[in-house]
Amino acid sequence: MNPEPGDSAPNAFEAALLESVCRSNPAKARGLADRIPDLIVLSRELTGKGCFTIFALPDLIRGAASVRSTLGSNEEIALPGLKFGLGILAFLEQGFPHLLEVYTHGEAWNGEWEGFRLVPKPTAPFPEEQ
Repeated sequence: MNPEPGDSAPNAFEAALLESVCRSNPAKARGLADRIPDLIVLSRELTGKGCFTIFALPDLIRGAASVRSTLGSNEEIALPGLKFGLGILAFLEQGFPHLLEVYTHGEAWNGEWEGFRLVPKPTAPFPEEQ
């Protein structure tokens, strides 16, 4: 995944995915889009079938009663080389992103995201393998 873990800001891919979550959940993700540029990436993990990006939580919510939510997107990631694309989940604490999960639908993925496009999710189930 580009850039390498240790970069402190979300990369263009992560920012675009979080913005997609915001567009898909305007009421539940209120104010999240404004926070994206200020997020700090703690780690990135590539699993071979997806990836996890963990963000630092602001000090102001540490110790507060936890309000957690998981938000998906009405879009998925179309990527050259992946037949079924990638899905997106954002895990929030007190409205701040803590974890961004990107996942394949069973295909192997090397973490490269060049040429990605966000497209509407299909309404029908995945086509059967031929």
